[in-house]
Amino acid sequence: MGCSNNWCIFLIIILLLCDMAAPMLPCICPADALESNGSLAGVLAAARISESLIKHNLVTFKRNSCLAVLGLLERQNEYSTPPFTQKQVVELLDGLRQIAPYVIVDCGSYIANDILSAVALMEADSVLQLASCDLKSVNYFASQLPLLDGPEWDMDKQYKVASNVKPYQAADHIGKVLGDTAFVLPYSQELEEQYLAGELLADLSMKDSRAFRKEIDRICEEVF
Repeated sequence: MGCSNNWCIFLIIILLLCDMAAPMLPCICPADALESNGSLAGVLAAARISESLIKHNLVTFKRNSCLAVLGLLERQNEYSTPPFTQKQVVELLDGLRQIAPYVIVDCGSYIANDILSAVALMEADSVLQLASCDLKSVNYFASQLPLLDGPEWDMDKQYKVASNVKPYQAADHIGKVLGDTAFVLPYSQELEEQYLAGELLADLSMKDSRAFRKEIDRICEEVF
């Protein structure tokens, strides 16, 4: 289970999935693509979180030695681990930084009741705030912005992103409600089909995904 020291030499990115209500790993790839099946629950259950414990619980992939994921497994939920503290989360994030040069944290939507996401946002070097262009998403996003307005959140490192923008939607609508958006991720039918099939690690090769890939490249260059 997890990654051996030899395997970790090739590790570049760790994806931390914070959603404790709906495990996201099954949405990313099929179970037969996994080489190990560690769990975030196994890490957060420990009183002290060490680098070796994190490595033991990383989910690795048969065909991609550069990426590992840490999150809840299928059928796990917020009750799969005992209550954990801010100190444990900081230990987790510090450990992840020691293991891989890039750590991407997929935060939950309910920051006020999600200590894992809240601490990750405070500790992050850069924060991408994604919002879709539908009215419900925009209104929800606007309601959450005051929670991220204190000095501990460092507004200078936050980037607003209009996400999944369809041709008939105006990305500037988000800008009017939320302020300037740094990036616009257009809708991709190919990406939606991959999401529905649980194949998000597959390549995007269709013509309709070209604009999406181009904007992702721009985010990588300007943010990371």
